[in-house]
Amino acid sequence: MDKKIKKTETKSSIGGTNFLISIHQQEGNSWQGVVQWLETGEKVHFRSALELMSLMDQAVAMEKKTSETKRTWQGNSASKIG
Repeated sequence: MDKKIKKTETKSSIGGTNFLISIHQQEGNSWQGVVQWLETGEKVHFRSALELMSLMDQAVAMEKKTSETKRTWQGNSASKIG
């Protein structure tokens, strides 16, 4: 049986930022593998799920051309406990 693999374009008609994630193993209750940013074709190996999320967050920030803003404890209206 011949299987034909249809080549897909890296630009998605759905929009947004698109990734292909390949998980090679699970060790230490986390994932290790490769993430590919489909819009640029760049591939990066990641060592944990947290690192994967950080890489994806950076790509989204770069694509949106916005400064990366992260929530901090300073300037937050959270009340102190105690």
